[in-house]
Amino acid sequence: VDSWRDQLNRFMKKEIIPDGTRLKPFLTNNPLFICVFLYFLQKLLFVTTYYFIFMSFGIKQDALYLLFIMPLIGIITTLPITFSGFGVRESALIYFFRDAHVEAEICIGVGLTFLLLWQIPKFFGGLFLIVSILRKQAPIEKIDNVKY
Repeated sequence: VDSWRDQLNRFMKKEIIPDGTRLKPFLTNNPLFICVFLYFLQKLLFVTTYYFIFMSFGIKQDALYLLFIMPLIGIITTLPITFSGFGVRESALIYFFRDAHVEAEICIGVGLTFLLLWQIPKFFGGLFLIVSILRKQAPIEKIDNVKY
């Protein structure tokens, strides 16, 4: 009787990855995999942005600490309490980084810098959307004979 490891190994070699041809369509055509991959890529960018913002303020933070704390701060920020998490993010930064001996002023500065870095592209995206919608609309003609 084969052990479960032998059976799994044989199944993997025979059914899943004989030469990589069965795994490739799963990775390229699966929308769930693509969404999960992009989600983790965005979160990695999120943590990297905080890492560089802390470095710009002269604070050297452990990347592993940021990797565990920043998703919590991101979850707290998404609570529908304030506009774009303004104030909540800074409070969470102060709370989580007080044990790392980071001053409250620096945490507020990091939070505001992050807010600006993530909101400026959204502003330009919204501006682009508004301009493209206005271009598609018919021009308004002047009506000279209107009596009020």
